[in-house]
Amino acid sequence: MKKAKQHTREVRGAIARYTSNKHNDIDGLVIDEQGDLMDIKFPPHTARFVREVAAEGDTVQLVLLDKPHPPHHGHDHTKPRLHLASIENTSTRQQFSVESVEPPHPPETGRLVPFTISKPKFTRGGKHDEITGVIFEDKYIHLHPEEYEEGEKALVSAAVLQVKAKKRIADAGFVNAEGYSVYHAHSLHIGKN
Repeated sequence: MKKAKQHTREVRGAIARYTSNKHNDIDGLVIDEQGDLMDIKFPPHTARFVREVAAEGDTVQLVLLDKPHPPHHGHDHTKPRLHLASIENTSTRQQFSVESVEPPHPPETGRLVPFTISKPKFTRGGKHDEITGVIFEDKYIHLHPEEYEEGEKALVSAAVLQVKAKKRIADAGFVNAEGYSVYHAHSLHIGKN
């Protein structure tokens, strides 16, 4: 298989805002380059390190990779995606290179923690507005309905969810945009009232 060609370029501008993925993990930023807004992506496990270098409003120097979109049926992607290779704060000179941090495998650790969640509050996202998680107190639990026998329809009508999940590693580099403690579900049972 032929690997798509990647081009690098440098950009200087102010961070307008950080963006997040369907699980509400920060995975990108919007940079204002003299009035031109550009959406830049980076791996979510590097968010903490990127944000330690620069906050919204800070002027940064970025090295970007132009990565072509992978072929996707029914979509014509002529514009490549911009991915962060490195960031430098122009005031503090603090720097971070994305390739310097490997993704944690697995992203969670510790023992399974049981949760019984009455009247679950689901989050939705992605291309098909699918269920992506459930919020419980100050916790966000990643859900992947396609992995469960019951499926998304049964989840939506659930009065009670019994979930066993592991907490995401605190120093892994992920940042939840809402500040929740994040857990990854390992098993799920739908209960009825």
